[in-house]
Amino acid sequence: MPTLKTLGIGLAAGSILFAGIALAADAVDLKPGDDWAAFEKFTEKKVPPCKTCHSIDKKIVGPAYKDVAAKRKEDAAKDKEGTVKMLAEKIMKGNAGSPAVYGGAVMTPNTMVTEEEAKKLVEWVLALGGEAKAEEAKPTTVAKPAEEAKPAETAK
Repeated sequence: MPTLKTLGIGLAAGSILFAGIALAADAVDLKPGDDWAAFEKFTEKKVPPCKTCHSIDKKIVGPAYKDVAAKRKEDAAKDKEGTVKMLAEKIMKGNAGSPAVYGGAVMTPNTMVTEEEAKKLVEWVLALGGEAKAEEAKPTTVAKPAEEAKPAETAK
């Protein structure tokens, strides 16, 4: 006959297993190309501040996700893994002390986000593509055609 102690240990182990299964069932995955609703569901418990400062196509406090995607498009094409890792670290650790890239807004660390989750967020953002913004038109010097040489006046 099991002792009360053995029964208690069995119940505790079963509770931990059940909690793990329940969490796995509640887990939401985020894949590149998913819509905004999937992004919100993925971030609602871990990183609710995301939508406080960012949107897909409008700057709020931080840059719009499409602007981030456009700005990092070349970097990701050259070194996707490095770009994803760098941006994931910004999500987890914030950007205080980094050079201003998007107007100087400080992103606070998101300490509840795992590295795997941060990478999923970055891959989702990069998949938005975004059109690279043309640099602001800089004044250019237009070469003027050389003036036709006037015949020299003859000395009188």
